[in-house]
Amino acid sequence: MKICLLNQILTGEIGFNNFKTYKNYIFTSQRNGIIYKIEKNGKIIKTIQVDNTYPADISDLEINENKIYLTTRSGKFIILKDEEKLLEIKIKPSISKPTIFKNYIYISTLSGWVYKLNLEGKVLDSLFIGGPIWTSPIIFNNYLIFANSSGIFLINENETKQIEISPFDGNIFSQPIIYNNKLFILTEKGKIYCYDQNFKMSIK
Repeated sequence: MKICLLNQILTGEIGFNNFKTYKNYIFTSQRNGIIYKIEKNGKIIKTIQVDNTYPADISDLEINENKIYLTTRSGKFIILKDEEKLLEIKIKPSISKPTIFKNYIYISTLSGWVYKLNLEGKVLDSLFIGGPIWTSPIIFNNYLIFANSSGIFLINENETKQIEISPFDGNIFSQPIIYNNKLFILTEKGKIYCYDQNFKMSIK
């Protein structure tokens, strides 16, 4: 099998974040505080400076209806509209992707606080669940899931609760995933936890 390299992009920074596709373009962000807009052929067509702090540690991007939502380790929540800065507010330091759930935005932070905002970026509520929270929230079985060394926390429209489990054996740096209707969580010590849709432990 022959693999052909179409293009190679040098940004000068280490890339930690995932790519996001939107309207036939690719978006990604890096530690220099810049979001890159890339064509399918790999050509960078626009750079958007959103944070001048170094290392900026921009989160993965949430994109919804011409708006880009992101957080930074320097403690900013930013909304871009049509790729121009629309809103910037101060929050606790965060590197997790803002997640839209039931028409609200949820943000987890490195200090253990979770924010609930409306889609315009107004903070409606905050909740301390212990921390730090290194990963982004994930939607599973009609709940929004937050996971850190203290355990698993569930949020839906009517309640917020912690699953009664023992704390994990370390921090959770890898993003939890959903596969085959099961929730998988990997701790920093290499232990994998698996939960079914009733949040009962399937394997350990």
